[in-house]
Amino acid sequence: MAAKVVAVVQVVSLMLLVVVGSHAAEGAGVSCGDALSALIPCTSYLVGGGGATPSDGCCRGAQTLDRLAATADARRSLCACFKQTAPSFGVNPQRM
Repeated sequence: MAAKVVAVVQVVSLMLLVVVGSHAAEGAGVSCGDALSALIPCTSYLVGGGGATPSDGCCRGAQTLDRLAATADARRSLCACFKQTAPSFGVNPQRM
């Protein structure tokens, strides 16, 4: 039960970050909000609550971001987005 509550809180926190950070990477091919949305399936892995490897859905989201952020500038913008937002929802830095 407690694990479900934690997971729900993490997803809600992530969605709030999508709204707050949605403009940080705009103009780079993919917005920060879109990037965070694509990584929602990665939440349990990134905070250390999942298994040792990311889920298939997480990998698909990361692959989508890889295709959308095709330039060095786009990738730098997404990196800045993730650095800014990751600490807000407890991402384990070793899982990034």
